[in-house]
Amino acid sequence: MISILMPIHNAGDYLYKSIKSIQDSTYQDFEIICCDDGSSDNSADILIDLQREDHRIKIIARSEMGYASTMNVMLDQAKGKYVLNIDPDDWIEPTMLETMLKYMDDDTDFVKCGFWFELKDRSQRYYYTTEPAEFCPRLLPAKSKMEFFVTQVALWTCLIRRSFIEKYNIRLYETPGAAYQDTGFNFLINAMADKVRVIPDALYHYNKTNSNASTASPRYPSAPAVQYGWLTRWCTRYPEYGMYVRSVLCRCRFGSYMWNMSRIRKEDRKEFADWLQRDFKIDDDFIDVRMFSEEDYNVFLIGRDNPQELIKLFEKAEERAKE
Repeated sequence: MISILMPIHNAGDYLYKSIKSIQDSTYQDFEIICCDDGSSDNSADILIDLQREDHRIKIIARSEMGYASTMNVMLDQAKGKYVLNIDPDDWIEPTMLETMLKYMDDDTDFVKCGFWFELKDRSQRYYYTTEPAEFCPRLLPAKSKMEFFVTQVALWTCLIRRSFIEKYNIRLYETPGAAYQDTGFNFLINAMADKVRVIPDALYHYNKTNSNASTASPRYPSAPAVQYGWLTRWCTRYPEYGMYVRSVLCRCRFGSYMWNMSRIRKEDRKEFADWLQRDFKIDDDFIDVRMFSEEDYNVFLIGRDNPQELIKLFEKAEERAKE
């Protein structure tokens, strides 16, 4: 059985379509665990209506505790051999579950598929390989390991063996809000996995038209710094694993911080730049320059030594984009 985890907060406009896409799957042995995290819209009523028609839907109601806490509650409740996160404003292809299970060998820790960005004007396909690929993350050389980690985003396209995450007690790091809260979990499953299968099939539809999604919110400007700080401490606490991925963590942090700088409000950049400089100075002892392009490494050095100059670079780029 597959335990499908759906964290819900004010998703009433999308819930029917999302759950219906799961119910229409060619593979039917699943449970849908829906955790309503303090919704103020009609999400709870929709879930009750759907549950009356489908006993596989399990409802957990909570006061608003945030995405990570909600996900951890559902992971603790999951009964399936495998777990899969589906966000309530997204939907899946009918063949997603069946196709991913075909690649889940007895020694595979998780299987990852491609997905579609659903934009207002068009859809855009995103995938990792042209053919199914197999990875043993701990055995990858440094540069290949970085490429593997950087492409392994999107928790909601990952079918995970539950015994694997239970073995290492992998959970989401709980912080306020929702932004970046799957960052640590994604990194840890990549770091701890012995075998991963990545397939090119685009089987998940990621809804980019929802203006209320956490990735669209500029709140919590320090969110990535908190998550990566936790991962840095994890590398120190578990050196038998952390030593293999510390330089990868530096490169992932750089990419995440650059995206966050473009996402947050201009008035928050000074505060975030202070976090950025502190963390880049810490990372300086672990950097593997082979994981950076020359341009990116120069940007890293600017952030480490003169974060106010980095802010100016972002402002200039934004001005050019308006021209």
